[in-house]
Amino acid sequence: MGLTSLPEHRAVLLRLCRPSPYPEWLLLQLTNGMFGAFWHQGFDGDLCITVAEGRYRDGCAYRSRAEQRVLEWMNRNRLG
Repeated sequence: MGLTSLPEHRAVLLRLCRPSPYPEWLLLQLTNGMFGAFWHQGFDGDLCITVAEGRYRDGCAYRSRAEQRVLEWMNRNRLG
């Protein structure tokens, strides 16, 4: 993909973001037609790079073709 810095990886990840009702999770609309749950604290490290490089299985905590299923998973896995 040619990305060389964490800010470039973050920009890619931010383009995938959709509104999420859960502050600890980012809802991602992945380029492979799936949705993913991404823990917000991963934004500053290796998980961000992993997702930006298209390795969604390794970088997302949960993935599904159905957005609602991802949101339900996020709700069950809240921090509070």
